[in-house]
Amino acid sequence: WNDANRLDRIMQSLTADYRRSFGGNEEAVESFGGALDAVRASIDEEQSPDGSGGGQTTCLVCIEDVTARQPIWSCPACFVSLHLPCTLSWIRSCSVITDAGAVANAASSSGWTCPNCRASFKAADVPKRYTCYCGRVEDPEFDPWLVPHSCGSRCDRTLNCGGDGHTCLLLCHPGRCPPCPRTVTVACHCGGGGVRKLRCGQTWSCERPCSRPLAGCEHRCPVVCHPGPCQPCSVRLNTVTCRCGSQQRPAVLCSERDWQCDRVCNRDLGCGYHRCQRVCHSDPCGSCPAAGGRTCPCGKLPLPGLSCSDDVVLSTCSDTCGRSLACGVHACPDQCHLGPCPPCREMVRKACRCGKTTREVQCHKQVTCDVKCGRDRGCGRHQCKRRCCPGGCPPCDALCGRPLNCGQHKCQSPCHSGPCYPCTERQVITCPCGFARVAHPCGSRRRGPPRPPRCPRPCQAPPDCRHPAREPHPCHSGACPPCRLPCGAELPCGHACQSPCHAAKLVTIKREVRGPWDGPAEVQELRCLPCPPCRAPVPVRCLGGHEVANAPCCEAKPRSCGWACGAEMNCGRHRCELDCHELVTAAGSEADPRHRCERPCQQSRPQASAAAACRHPCPLTCHRGPCPPCKLSASIRCHCGASKLRRACRELANAAEDKLADLLRCPNACQRRRPGCGHPCGAPCHPGPCDSLPADCEAPVELRCPCRRIQRLVPCRKIAKDSSSASISCDDRCRQEADLSAARRRRQAASPTDAAAAAAAEAATRQAEAALLRRLPQQQQQQRRRRKRTADEDEESGRMSLMIGLLGGLQRRWKPLTIAALAALLAAALVWAALSEEESV
Repeated sequence: WNDANRLDRIMQSLTADYRRSFGGNEEAVESFGGALDAVRASIDEEQSPDGSGGGQTTCLVCIEDVTARQPIWSCPACFVSLHLPCTLSWIRSCSVITDAGAVANAASSSGWTCPNCRASFKAADVPKRYTCYCGRVEDPEFDPWLVPHSCGSRCDRTLNCGGDGHTCLLLCHPGRCPPCPRTVTVACHCGGGGVRKLRCGQTWSCERPCSRPLAGCEHRCPVVCHPGPCQPCSVRLNTVTCRCGSQQRPAVLCSERDWQCDRVCNRDLGCGYHRCQRVCHSDPCGSCPAAGGRTCPCGKLPLPGLSCSDDVVLSTCSDTCGRSLACGVHACPDQCHLGPCPPCREMVRKACRCGKTTREVQCHKQVTCDVKCGRDRGCGRHQCKRRCCPGGCPPCDALCGRPLNCGQHKCQSPCHSGPCYPCTERQVITCPCGFARVAHPCGSRRRGPPRPPRCPRPCQAPPDCRHPAREPHPCHSGACPPCRLPCGAELPCGHACQSPCHAAKLVTIKREVRGPWDGPAEVQELRCLPCPPCRAPVPVRCLGGHEVANAPCCEAKPRSCGWACGAEMNCGRHRCELDCHELVTAAGSEADPRHRCERPCQQSRPQASAAAACRHPCPLTCHRGPCPPCKLSASIRCHCGASKLRRACRELANAAEDKLADLLRCPNACQRRRPGCGHPCGAPCHPGPCDSLPADCEAPVELRCPCRRIQRLVPCRKIAKDSSSASISCDDRCRQEADLSAARRRRQAASPTDAAAAAAAEAATRQAEAALLRRLPQQQQQQRRRRKRTADEDEESGRMSLMIGLLGGLQRRWKPLTIAALAALLAAALVWAALSEEESV
């Protein structure tokens, strides 16, 4: 139901189908349309959050909306819904009874009327409780799934279809009940075409001549079978005479053959002497009015022997007339006379019509006074003011003129008592294009301007921007929504503006207000705003040329992409690690100061051999080509490794093989072990491996007998020449001492004291071995410290040489540096060296 246009189309389609089904029965179609309007009103009411919806009705008494939760009274004649308290107030004000608690008995003998259709109701019809539309349920509860004020049960109201006990089958609903849906057997209009099964209330024609006898003649109806009574006979007769037969008319319709002329009948009466004086007639003329006995004018003196044929003047008697006069009180005092009696001239005392004045006058005259009536007329607002009013003052002939409850019109009815009927005016509200119309009760503006109806057509308002037409939207009241189409104006960059249209934007303007007479401080005006910066995407390459990305046109300039630059440094070995930045392409990337590599040189110097390799870093920053010769001296081991020699790195690097061997020879003897015997070489320090043959080795070799008593030193070369000389046999003394030692051990094993001493000696030996083992790691740690100290001294000397080289390079590059600046740089280098040493520790 959210689509109002779709709902309207559904309603129109249902009405068209119903019209085709019922043919020309406009009353049934109108009733069905009323039911659809009630359904539409209930749907609109359900869509409202408070139940009052867009299809709510208006109470004509209080000019307020009738919502879904308020008790109502529905008129059974016009089906208008009014507030129940307002209806009771209306009935109370319409009644002559002023007791507010007797509303149920408030209707007078004339009853009360509906405020809308003015249908009359009796006192028994006064609503006492709030009921549903069908009247079976009192105080129905609100249900959002039902029509408001409905009980949800079947209506069951008796239908006016002519059927026997047919009731409405819809759920309890407002408005008239739709036509009866039952199927019944129906004869045609004339009754001669048989029967058919149709919906109750429908009729049909057999399409044959009606042939029903016409009233007043012998002809039959020639019209095709039709509803309702037959038309008058249309057969033309040649001649037709009037009722009295004195005149004739030619070519008269059969239905008009009974006609009356304007002549007197003039036919003889029964007496044969007088003629009938009645105008043309067809019935008998009757007897003679002068037949019977005749008397004098006053009726006192009979005149026998006279008949209606005696044309004589009746004589009067000498007696008083005595006939009753027109006043009905007195008799005629004149003598018997012909003709009517004169007016009564008796003098009587009469009161005037209002009874306030008495006077003696002739009986036939009326007495009137000049006193004006001061009683109120039926309206209760104006006095009668008639002279000598006899009572029963006439209704007030002035206009009411009181303002109606709408607050805009005045009552145009004759002046009356009680409240005025609600204003019957209807204010027609149309949509801006004028297609949709809705009539609101007059006075509904008191609670705000009425809402215009929904229109299914598109809005026809002209655009207020540069576009030729507005964006399609339904017809509405008030200002159109802002244009949401793209602006399309050409920008200085050449692109078309893609922002929403801003040619007519509401802008709040602040004004200087000096007082309330200057109006509000903020005013909204429609203004054409300038186009915003162009946001069209355009391809833009980053500063370093790594990628091409889309960027808004207004921000279309090279920017950093966030990746590393990657350009080659001036050293030719490294790449720029800075964020993407602009390159100096005119002179190459090397001309950019940011591409000057400031890293320490990591190249290895050229070396003649592994032993003469220079381990000092290059004092220059990273550069192209080979490093300059090293100017520092290095501590290097001799060939035998027993001594450390101080030699210039430059000499070691440029020396030939024989010259290098002389530079690495120490003045001491070679301390390396011979591979054959393991004794020191003893030869002058020399390169290469030592002689593996011990033939010329003079190192003494200690030899012992098996019991280790006999000790002898033998040259190593002798043992190498004669292997038998490498062992010594025990002599007799050795054997004697061995026997003594065995006897001693036997005695110690037999003596407990000796055993304890032996155990103590063994424990002492073990403690001495444990102490030796504990001192061994300390000695190893001291040796490692000595080796590390030697390495640190070498590294410090290399670092100092690097600093000196750097200072030399700086001095050559920036000659204007003063001695103080160089000293400061040197101090900084020393601090850096100290910090590096602490970090290493």
